[in-house]
Amino acid sequence: MALAAALALLVAAPAGAATQVQATLTAGTVEVGAGVTLLVTVTDPSGGTGDPQFTLPPGLSLLGSEQGQSFSWVNGRSTSRIEYRFAIGTDQAGRYGVGPIRVRVGKLVYECPVLPLVVTAATARPQPAARGAVGASFVVEVKPQRPYVGQLVQLTMRLVQTQALNQAGGNGTPSTTGFWSEPYGDPIEYRATAGGRPAWVTERRARIYPLAPGRAVIGSASLLVMPASPSGPDAFLGGSTPQPTEVRSESVAVQVQPLPPGAPAAFVDAVGAYAWSWGLDRGHTTQDQALTLHLDVRGVGNLPLLKPPSLDLPDFEVYAGTVDDSLAPRGEASPGRRRFQWTLVPKRTGTLALHAPPLAWFDPGPGTYHSTSLPELEVDVLASGPGRDESEDAGTLPGAIARDPAHPGGQRARAWVLALGGVLLGLSVRAWRRGARPDPRAKEEAGRLALLETIQRARGNDFWTAADVAATWAEDRGRPVLRLREDIAAARYGGRPAPEDDVRRRIVERLCEVEPREGSRVPMRGVAVVLALLALGTWFVGTGSRGPDVLATRALAADELARKHDADGAASAWAELWREDPGDAPLAARLAWAAL
Repeated sequence: MALAAALALLVAAPAGAATQVQATLTAGTVEVGAGVTLLVTVTDPSGGTGDPQFTLPPGLSLLGSEQGQSFSWVNGRSTSRIEYRFAIGTDQAGRYGVGPIRVRVGKLVYECPVLPLVVTAATARPQPAARGAVGASFVVEVKPQRPYVGQLVQLTMRLVQTQALNQAGGNGTPSTTGFWSEPYGDPIEYRATAGGRPAWVTERRARIYPLAPGRAVIGSASLLVMPASPSGPDAFLGGSTPQPTEVRSESVAVQVQPLPPGAPAAFVDAVGAYAWSWGLDRGHTTQDQALTLHLDVRGVGNLPLLKPPSLDLPDFEVYAGTVDDSLAPRGEASPGRRRFQWTLVPKRTGTLALHAPPLAWFDPGPGTYHSTSLPELEVDVLASGPGRDESEDAGTLPGAIARDPAHPGGQRARAWVLALGGVLLGLSVRAWRRGARPDPRAKEEAGRLALLETIQRARGNDFWTAADVAATWAEDRGRPVLRLREDIAAARYGGRPAPEDDVRRRIVERLCEVEPREGSRVPMRGVAVVLALLALGTWFVGTGSRGPDVLATRALAADELARKHDADGAASAWAELWREDPGDAPLAARLAWAAL
């Protein structure tokens, strides 16, 4: 069947818009009952993305849908992609149009044109050889045969040969319309017995997940095989040339059961035998340092389809994090793990509690729903700076000055001592501001984290491209990657397959070995504290006795203006006090701070 594809951008969108929307049918011509998949891809969405909207004509039916998201990093540029998959059943022969497909991205609506689809009546197929007639049989099996919606189903293809055969062609992969499918695992070969004769078995497996209740069909798959060419004296006896013969599997009907009613409110389509845990990367932090919260899901089930639960943590700013998968080998129905991670920034100091989100899932073994309540987590949050008051904020009077009230009208201070203190305070404030600049290693660390996230998510060709970029990045920073680059190049250009998971593990090890390159960084905030202490010392030496209560009250009122972010009003009040009776060291410090 010919592949049908169509691409369309928003008609009213400005030229050069970064967001792209593509709609594709996996086939342009199918037989009745075969089914087809509509793929809608949104690349680099700029804003919230709504579900694609389209209608199907009579004769076609929507069997199920699924949504996935991916992220890639190529040549220093990040790309995000959202993919929607719609399984469409074909009930009657005819010519149809699917669409138009409209997708809202932010405030704009993108429209893809109608996609043509031709559904033909079932045709008579060439009669395949009787099972075992050519020394081979092709079998497709699924376990279980009556799964629930979303349950992991293991699909197994098995080619059994009782004589030496060569593969001559054919489509050896059955159609799985109505299922969300993972890639097939590597072939497994072993010896067995078939009909009392020794046989050689080649087996491949995949994990698939039904999307909707009802009857679903795993399509028939076929291979063309022919006996191996004769050798020895028989090759010269003038025998006939071997001809290809089709070996076809039977289609497999799967009766998908709906999930039973009565699902808990926290249920989010998690189907499997699961265990949940969560934790923080540390038990204490400062208010300006981020924490990492992780939630682990372990077990056997639809792990790739799980979405992160919503968090309600009023004491923290919550930022979307990464998803780290450690799944079972491809095709195997064995336990795996999916980890959701969030970045948290505390809003206040103290001992803060984190309450777990409600979690619920459906276990297809006993056929029941389960819920769990994870234990509460606690973290101690300290003030973010040395000697800093909790209430201290950018733009307010520094604590070192506020703790020494002004007392104009007292004994005259020595001018040169106060001038020196003012200079030291100005240098202290400047050093403190310089110390607030970003760590020069932050950009380096951000690049490494982005590469790690891309390597964990990418699959297939996207993975090998990302692996090449990551290897170059690690090599530039002194890590030995020669053998690793050879394996990547062989997989990308040499046609020699390499175990993707092994290369991913080695790449992650190299990236984790890279230490952020040190930048020249003087502890300016420490210098600022020292200068502030020196300034306070000079003022202590140069200050005299306190003045009248009236002037002191006015000075306190001016300090209150500074705490309320009215720096201009405070500066005006301090200047008036200075004109009436200059010489007070704390008042001079306030004037110096206001000038800076």
